[in-house]
Amino acid sequence: MAVQMTLLSVDMPRRSVIEARILLTLTGNYPGGTLGTAGGGDTLDFTQLRGQIATQQPGGMVDSDQLPFEAYAESQSQDAYYYQVNTYAPGNPPTPLALNACKLRVLAAAGTEFGSGSTAYSGATNDCIRKDQIILHAAFTAEI
Repeated sequence: MAVQMTLLSVDMPRRSVIEARILLTLTGNYPGGTLGTAGGGDTLDFTQLRGQIATQQPGGMVDSDQLPFEAYAESQSQDAYYYQVNTYAPGNPPTPLALNACKLRVLAAAGTEFGSGSTAYSGATNDCIRKDQIILHAAFTAEI
């Protein structure tokens, strides 16, 4: 199960920061888990962004070999689903995940994560998740 990432726009509000807006497309079954643990969630592979040209901003690119220092996802629908982006594994101290192994977790309004394998994005019950336009906002350190 993978999440397709499409670069929409790139901005450099400060010389040392690249802010990207990325469209996430979900398919297949949701590999749920337990919040606060390393398992569960769909894999976010930031290496997919290498070489992509922003669709809403010709010429904009993100060519970073670093994890974003800030990342959050938001729903564009009115449905009661929330998305959590994990770039670090829980622990003391937290451990950075690999660029191709970050996680996107789907939460219901009550803050509970969907169960493992029980939720098909293509199923009628969760059709709203599959059709949702999920925008990932990620801030990277600019490689100057």
